[in-house]
Amino acid sequence: MSEQHPIHSKGWQDVYPTPRDRSTAPLPRVDVQVLKQILERQANGRATEAVIIDVRRTDCESMIPTAINLPAHTFLLSLPTLLPLLAKVPLVLFYCNQSTGRGPRAAGWYADALQEYSDLDDAQTAAKVGVVEGGIVGWEEAFGAGSLQERGKPAQGWSSRQV
Repeated sequence: MSEQHPIHSKGWQDVYPTPRDRSTAPLPRVDVQVLKQILERQANGRATEAVIIDVRRTDCESMIPTAINLPAHTFLLSLPTLLPLLAKVPLVLFYCNQSTGRGPRAAGWYADALQEYSDLDDAQTAAKVGVVEGGIVGWEEAFGAGSLQERGKPAQGWSSRQV
């Protein structure tokens, strides 16, 4: 990636559209303890409850288990292809470093597209889209760093210590 790419600048987000204002019906913030419970249920053979999307750049060094890395600067361009697949998932959660920038922004882009695609109201959308509170920093403070080799893979036979 070129060093001149907007993702390398402080104002990278200015190159992309701003998601719709959701101040009257904000997307939920999901605590890392709740996320851990979701991941444990999925690991124990329950149906997929959530897909976790890491929107940090690809040079990240760790990830939340089962997360897939779709950097924010490419997510919006990939959304038309991803939307029919993600729309089938009950909950799509986004995170970045601390979930104060890229994570909420990408969640907003997805929420906007999902509403248009599925004709959902704000409350229905908020039930299907969220942001991981504290991002990877919050996850690692609670549970440690996850291996990059496990990214995107379903969790098999996790114990509480492994999550």
